[in-house]
Amino acid sequence: MTTRHQKGFAEMVASARQKSGLSLRALGDCVGVSHTAIAQIERGDYVPSDATIAKLSACLPTAGVRLFWAARRLTPKARAVAERLPGPSSALLEVLGDLQREARELLIHMARGLEQARARQS
Repeated sequence: MTTRHQKGFAEMVASARQKSGLSLRALGDCVGVSHTAIAQIERGDYVPSDATIAKLSACLPTAGVRLFWAARRLTPKARAVAERLPGPSSALLEVLGDLQREARELLIHMARGLEQARARQS
C-alpha cells in the first residue's frame, strides 16, 4: 500500500526526471541503480535510502533538497536552512541524511540502554 508521502515523493521524482529530459535508464545510471528501481520509486512502491535520495538530488537538480522533504527525511527547520543555501550540493544533502540517520541510531542505542538498566533493576 502506497502512503500519501510515498505518492508525493514518487510524483516529485517522476516530474523532475521528465523536466530534466532523462529516461528511466539514464537516471538509473546517474544514481547508480537499475532503471527498474527508478520505475519502482516513481510508482511509489518505496522511498529509497537517504544515500539514494542524495544521489537523486544530484542527478535531478530541479528537485534538490525538496526530495528529502518529500521523503520526510528533513525537519521543517532543516529544510528552511538547506533551502537558504546557494545551490545545495549532493554532499550537503548526504551530510543532512547522515546526521538524521546517526540521530536515529543514537536514540535506538539510548532506548536499549534504558531497557537494559530497567531489566537489571527488576
